[in-house]
Amino acid sequence: MEFDKYVATGGQSSRPFGQFKVPYPKWERLERPTGYPEFNMNPDYKDWVICIEGEHFLPGVTSEMIDWFWCNMEKGYFLWAPGSHKRFQWIREPWQYGFTNSKHTSLENMSEDQILDLEVAAGDGFGMLLYNRYDMDIFPFDSCLEHCILEGQMDENGHTWMILAHMWEDVEGGCVHRMVCATETLEQTKKIIRPDEFPHKKGDMNTFEHGEYELSWWPKFLPKLYDVWKDHPDPTQNVYYDLSVEKIGDYKWKYKEDNSKPILEKLGIQ
Repeated sequence: MEFDKYVATGGQSSRPFGQFKVPYPKWERLERPTGYPEFNMNPDYKDWVICIEGEHFLPGVTSEMIDWFWCNMEKGYFLWAPGSHKRFQWIREPWQYGFTNSKHTSLENMSEDQILDLEVAAGDGFGMLLYNRYDMDIFPFDSCLEHCILEGQMDENGHTWMILAHMWEDVEGGCVHRMVCATETLEQTKKIIRPDEFPHKKGDMNTFEHGEYELSWWPKFLPKLYDVWKDHPDPTQNVYYDLSVEKIGDYKWKYKEDNSKPILEKLGIQ
């Protein structure tokens, strides 16, 4: 075995069956919080359109748990959307490359009755969707919560044409989560997300069914999974980056900590 080629996938390394469908477990939509402003685009992204929006109250979930989840997705990817999520793999692990330099691939059905389209997903060269992580300097929206992650899709020239933001903050009894996705190329986005989810109308929240299904499972498994791992002492196995952000100007945010460094360098461990 070539140990230098090991990739932390939590055992999730098999190829998906593609045509194989399973019924989803029973699930319920999360409560939607109120009083949050509508999303608008940063003027630098005036030619982009918002294609997904969602707002959720996550009972019993904390911001620290969600920060941890994005650093350790391989530990719970199948639990995040049972029956839908088929495969996950880090291409650039956060602990080794830094959080904002990490990349992962995933493969999933967008709905219970969908047959997995491997041909659409295979366009990135990995046979799956390739998600790039970004720093907050490209944040394309006009409002943000206290914590945030940016992921997106690039074309063959390295140009980002879709950005997905998850943002969250602690409130009494749990956490508020908001999700917003914007694209420069709506037709390309429709190849990934079910066409019948479009067109998205401004202000339409919680209409992206796959996102609703995913988020409904966080309160069910994340506090328990986090509790199992929270005292594990190895930071390369139990990875944590603080994803809290601060506003530094009009339409400008940054991470409060430098999340670009590998975890051992960030922690000053030789």
